[in-house]
Amino acid sequence: INVSGSGMMELMASNTNSMGTTLSGGTLMAASPAALGSGAVTFAGGSLALRSDSSAASFSEQVTTNASGSISLDLGPVTSSNATPCSFTMGAGTFGVAMNLTGTAGESLILPSVALQNTSGSPTSIHNSANLIVNGPITMAAGATDGDILKDQAGTLTFEGNTANTY
Repeated sequence: INVSGSGMMELMASNTNSMGTTLSGGTLMAASPAALGSGAVTFAGGSLALRSDSSAASFSEQVTTNASGSISLDLGPVTSSNATPCSFTMGAGTFGVAMNLTGTAGESLILPSVALQNTSGSPTSIHNSANLIVNGPITMAAGATDGDILKDQAGTLTFEGNTANTY
C-alpha cells in the first residue's frame, strides 16, 4: 500500500497485503487490526490514524522511518461517540528525528522496543498528547549520533522492562 497526496485513505476491514505500507503524504486510517495486512509501515511523510472501539487493539506491523524522518500517528475510536480508551499495540519502532503521537483522552500506543537512528546530532523528539509505552529495550541503530530523547506535551512516556520509568 502506498499513500501519497493530501487526502485520506480508509481501510475498514482485513487486508491480505504482505508488502508493507509506505506513507508519503496524506493520512491512512486503519479501523481494523488486520487492515494494514503484514509488513512494516514506513513513514516518508504522511500520517497513520489507528482506530478501534475496543479497549485493546493489536496491530502487529513495525513502524519505521529514515534517520531524518518522523513518524506521525493518531489514535482514536472508530465511532465518535465511543468513550472507551484503547491501548493500541504495534510492532517495534524505528525513530528518526521525531515521533508525533496524538489521540483522544486515555488512548495509548504500546511498542515492544524502539531503535533510535537519528543522525542529526540533536535529540529525537517525542511529541505525545496520547500515552506512549515502550515495553522493551531502546537501542541505537548503526550510524545514529544521538541517543537522547526530548519529550514534550501532556501524554505520558513510559519505559518498562528492566528499568521502568515514566516521564
